[in-house]
Amino acid sequence: MNNHHIISEASAPEEMELYASASGAIVQLVTGDPISGPVMVIPLVPAAVRVTDRRVVATAGGDEWSWPLADLERVSHGGSEPWTILTVPGVDDHGVAVPPEDVTAFRAALHMFLEDVVVDLRDGDS
Repeated sequence: MNNHHIISEASAPEEMELYASASGAIVQLVTGDPISGPVMVIPLVPAAVRVTDRRVVATAGGDEWSWPLADLERVSHGGSEPWTILTVPGVDDHGVAVPPEDVTAFRAALHMFLEDVVVDLRDGDS
C-alpha cells in the first residue's frame, strides 16, 4: 500500500467524530473512471470507517488509512453502490465503502466539510 496517508492513532489531534461504522471496507478503483463509464471497485480489506471534522479514517488490523479533508481534491460516490473514492494528491484510486444502510449518513457527514472539493455522484448502479 504505497502513497497512502497512514498515521498512528497517537499522532491524531482531538477530533469531532461525525460518523462511525465497524463494518466498512477499504476499496480500490481497479478499472474505469468513477465520474463516467463503467467501473470496477473492489474491497481490499474489511475496516472500521470514521468521518471526523478533519479526515476520513479507515482502520484495518493495526493499519490506519487517513484522508485529510484539507487534502481531498475529489470525492466520487458510487451512486447506489456504497463505495466512495477519495482523491488526494498522487492517489486517485482508493477510498472506503460503508454498509448500504449507512450510505446516506456517511455521505452527509463527509459533505459537511467539502466546500471546495468536487463531489461526483454516479447515476444509477456502478
